[in-house]
Amino acid sequence: MRTGRFKKKFMNFALLLLAILCAVVAIEMFARIFIRSWAPTSTEQVEFWHYDSLLGWSHQPLQTGRFTNPYFSVSVSISAQGLRDKAYPFERVEGKRRLLVLGDSFGWGFGVEQSEIFSEVLERNHPEWEIINASVSGYGTDQEFLYLKERGFQFKPDVVLVLFFENDFYDNNEQVLYWYPKPIFQLGPNFSGLAPTRLSVPTNEQLILQNVPVPPATWYQYLSRYIAGKTYFIARLHWLRNWMYARGKSLLGGKSQNHAKLPCGSSDDEKRFRVTFRLFSSMNRFVNDRGARLVIVSVPMRTECTKLLGDYFQREAIPYLPLDSAFAGQQRTTTSDGFHWNAAGHTAAARAIESFLEERKFF
Repeated sequence: MRTGRFKKKFMNFALLLLAILCAVVAIEMFARIFIRSWAPTSTEQVEFWHYDSLLGWSHQPLQTGRFTNPYFSVSVSISAQGLRDKAYPFERVEGKRRLLVLGDSFGWGFGVEQSEIFSEVLERNHPEWEIINASVSGYGTDQEFLYLKERGFQFKPDVVLVLFFENDFYDNNEQVLYWYPKPIFQLGPNFSGLAPTRLSVPTNEQLILQNVPVPPATWYQYLSRYIAGKTYFIARLHWLRNWMYARGKSLLGGKSQNHAKLPCGSSDDEKRFRVTFRLFSSMNRFVNDRGARLVIVSVPMRTECTKLLGDYFQREAIPYLPLDSAFAGQQRTTTSDGFHWNAAGHTAAARAIESFLEERKFF
């Protein structure tokens, strides 16, 4: 009798799972046909990024193809040096100066053709300069610093320009982003605990590099990446699951995963900001010691974040350009996703950066 009841329950459970699976597949097929706005960002036949034991991920050299989503479809070409840019020799060209750009998806040109990226606009306007765009989509300040030290300075730049967005405050404290493991810097044992309101960087504070060599992605990360990049409805279910997990963790006393709601300069999250500040001061010292100059440019963001950065860079005497005023009042400067810059946005950024560099006699 017990065996019979167990078999009946097992069969009912199996039928329920099968029914759920069929429903999910049916909704997935319906979404693919009728809800094109759910289409994932994808690449055609090639992947532009690959595993990197130092940085987590980097560009696959010599890859070409199209990068598409419901809002755009653009061509992408990666040089032999792993840049979404033309190839530049490591040796300097006589009579030309060099500017190296480090950034994330804004610098990479998410949603625009390569010729429309602000770095290309600047280079066309200033043929006496070679402007090398080493931006990689998804990078934080920590990965940009590592790239600069280990690879980027081979180009011998006169100026290093770093793009910054407020999510970097948090990304710089994560070991996994976008289902990719990545390096992380921790504050060293000499952290002195200055008053939270100052948010300055103690001179004896050290950065300790961890999670390098970066471990390869786990099977769950590969699966999550595949779902996010290849499915419509299932990706929405996966996102909902992650949101519910993060929400539950927050309600139970864990850190909120909604970065946009965390106030810049909050004493509750001070250590995250101090890691970023230490990265900037270390980057500035590294660049200056080699006879170059560091410039920071921030993407338009919340006022308190811009003020926090402005106060810090003023104390450290690091040239800083917030792009907020350059975009104020302008219309249609983003792609249809409402976030990344379109061609007009890149032109506005190029114009503001050009004026800033000219005023400081860099150009």
